[in-house]
Amino acid sequence: ITFAFEKFPLRMRQGNGVIQWVGDTVHIRDFTAMAGNQIVHIAGQFQNPGPRSTGWLDLRSAGPVALDDDLISAMNPAGQKILRSLRPTGGVKLTSGRFEKRMPGDEPYTRWDLSLDDCSVQYERFPYDIHKITGRLVLENRRWDFIDLRGYHGSSYISCSGAWVPRFAI
Repeated sequence: ITFAFEKFPLRMRQGNGVIQWVGDTVHIRDFTAMAGNQIVHIAGQFQNPGPRSTGWLDLRSAGPVALDDDLISAMNPAGQKILRSLRPTGGVKLTSGRFEKRMPGDEPYTRWDLSLDDCSVQYERFPYDIHKITGRLVLENRRWDFIDLRGYHGSSYISCSGAWVPRFAI
């Protein structure tokens, strides 16, 4: 099957696995789909599918997904604007991703652990290109953690770690 999640509409292709609906519970197991040229493993369980559902979904990619226009366009407009201003290249591996809704009506808990794979950025307002970027980005709800980011500008070595919590949701 081919599908996309309405809030992050990155087209997933060649979906294959088990989706089982028993009573009021949907189980997803042994499921894979392609994001770009990478396999994404998906597992989950939801009770009462629909607007008041609860449950969880876990995702991880087998390797890096290209930081291309398809991936960037799947983000919300504010996120797209920020990422496009960085002019990124390279790829990101979804080491682990979790979406969980514990109670109907609650905001979902989200955690995305991304590994950067040979990335480059050149911020449009300060065109200082940084190449061969590696490290991790962890987004937990609205908090961003930058873990052991490393890159180069020419022969200069740059490293960074830190956190950021935006005042407004991205």
